[in-house]
Amino acid sequence: MAAEQYEVQAVSETFSRDGNPLWHIVSLKPDGTYHDYVFPQDSLEWRAAEYSIDPSDVETLLDVILHEPHKAPLNRDDPALMEGRISRAVIPSAGTRVGDYEATTLFNAETKKDAREAHLVRIQHAKANRVKVVSPAGKPDPLDKIRSKYRNEPKLIEDKRRAVNEGRSVLRKNLEAFQLKNRKEA
Repeated sequence: MAAEQYEVQAVSETFSRDGNPLWHIVSLKPDGTYHDYVFPQDSLEWRAAEYSIDPSDVETLLDVILHEPHKAPLNRDDPALMEGRISRAVIPSAGTRVGDYEATTLFNAETKKDAREAHLVRIQHAKANRVKVVSPAGKPDPLDKIRSKYRNEPKLIEDKRRAVNEGRSVLRKNLEAFQLKNRKEA
């Protein structure tokens, strides 16, 4: 199945109810209707921090953000899972207990490298099979507005990286406690 192409028509700035700056992207779908996508303006910084993507690689960061809404759901059809990218669950969910194997995500991956690789598999699958977001050919690129405003500020990214690492650490401790309990019971 070939991916549909969504051609970016416009990018504008807006704000959430609590005043946080957002990007609003309008894309033209093949059927002539429009797809709206709104996300926080600091999302590129967050993806750099979350997945250890080079913060100066704006194209990769933007590519990830633009295709995230089009990823396959995390279920048996997950392309990362189909490649065998699995990790032990760090929190229980429907049908999964702590310690069970499940698809690798940012929060259950042993390393950020594992998380990044699984996430990029999902993004590439979305682009190849679901939706590929493209800039208009032969016209000014509306995405340049995001590129020009992106702040690759090491301090901001490091603060975000620290927050992600703390969250991942708490979840990993949950898994370690579960595994320790099971060893004692065995």
